[in-house]
Amino acid sequence: MKILFAPFITRPGKDASYFLTCQLAAVFQAEGHIIAVCAPSANHFQNAALYDSPSVSAHFHKKNGKAYETMLYNAGALDQKFLEADLSSLLKAINHFKPDLIITMHRPCALASALLTNTKVWTIVESPMYLSHPFPSYQLHAFNLFLSAHSLVQVLNLHSFYEQSDQKIGIGSIETQPWDQNENIFRIGSVLSHMEHAKQTNRVCIYLGNTNLSDRKLKKVIQDAFAGAPYAVYACMHKTKKTKSENIQYLEEADPALLNGAIAVIHDGNAFFYDACNRLGIPQIILTDKSASRSYYSKRNERNHTGTLIEEERFSMSSLYENYRKILSDDAYWKACQDIKEKTARAGSPEDLNSLLNQIETK
Repeated sequence: MKILFAPFITRPGKDASYFLTCQLAAVFQAEGHIIAVCAPSANHFQNAALYDSPSVSAHFHKKNGKAYETMLYNAGALDQKFLEADLSSLLKAINHFKPDLIITMHRPCALASALLTNTKVWTIVESPMYLSHPFPSYQLHAFNLFLSAHSLVQVLNLHSFYEQSDQKIGIGSIETQPWDQNENIFRIGSVLSHMEHAKQTNRVCIYLGNTNLSDRKLKKVIQDAFAGAPYAVYACMHKTKKTKSENIQYLEEADPALLNGAIAVIHDGNAFFYDACNRLGIPQIILTDKSASRSYYSKRNERNHTGTLIEEERFSMSSLYENYRKILSDDAYWKACQDIKEKTARAGSPEDLNSLLNQIETK
């Protein structure tokens, strides 16, 4: 089967959509499926054809609000000029690759392209999409004009638009990603395949590629908190260069392989890292803002007692070190992480999606 991934990526090589695509593509490639990706050319995917798509330009003056629609509006995903350019790139990829299935996440235009070409489409959804946070109607104005221009039905919110997908995929246990049973979402626990858990080390991973803070600010706090400590720290930010300072190794790109065996993970509410930590049973500290996904995952992490959160405006050496000390000194965090790990494993693996692929192939 030919599968076209169409993720919405704002920061090449760092977004959750990027890592989710890499993991799922590898699973399907192992089953002999042919993979292509439609994404900005700054991204790199193994053993997959890459069809270029326009890079998004985020709004300079971001609007406050926890609604999912506000998050995409701020990212520039609902801008009419971007939508038309994005649709053109997607239609070009579909016309050339001729996929049997499109898999998308946070990219409404991908679903629109599937509807216009009568192509099967799966949409990866997450709980923040379904929370009823208010948002101003103008944030969907350009998107609805775009839909009308292409003879598609206008919508009041984006999760109702995603209802037109052939299948919705949810990632996480019911404790981390709760949905109404009537939503008809196919759930898997994690995008990480079945694996042997590495022996716990004194490694700490700090992946902060999608924050509103400068690399200079982030690096200073990390240095002040962890330089000279008796454990290895691997850190990646927006535009980190590969360097080493004492026990801290700075990476150009976040390496998911380092998560397995880490004693703690500090990240920015990235859904992939949140999912991976739950699958591996690792305590996490989430640096958060007020946007839909980051706010949701940080609070869910705190509620499940699998870690703590730090608001961006309170991010400092003292707040970081205090939260780090807290999650490692209190055994309740470790026990909660092991409980979530077991529940995540029971919720299924990405290999379970092959049964859905088989249904498409046999039709």
